[in-house]
Amino acid sequence: MVEPEMAFYDLADNMTLAEAFIKTHRPRRPGALPRRHAVFRGTDRKGLLQRLQKVLSSDFLRVPYTEAVAILQKSGQAFEFPVSWGVDLQSEHERFLTENQFQCPVILYDYPPYAQAVLHARQ
Repeated sequence: MVEPEMAFYDLADNMTLAEAFIKTHRPRRPGALPRRHAVFRGTDRKGLLQRLQKVLSSDFLRVPYTEAVAILQKSGQAFEFPVSWGVDLQSEHERFLTENQFQCPVILYDYPPYAQAVLHARQ
């Protein structure tokens, strides 16, 4: 998670900045990793290097929270943590969205305010 905040930026500006922060790790040559990523050399745990390259070369999709919840509910997937509007999404939900639904990095935004989510959960 990257949550940058800049003076006079709106939410869209902050999402663009977060994406840029992550992409600053882009290798200068295709297939090469900077020295700071030497820890990844010689390993390929579950396609780690391929996934890293895909993240760095992909545009990040922006999806509103309400739309993400609807996608998860309609997926037919049996999640360990049930999905309903107003609850925090778990890693399993985020992985489903990024790996199965969209196959690219995803920024979720417009989470409901905490008080609104609690009120909704009580109803």
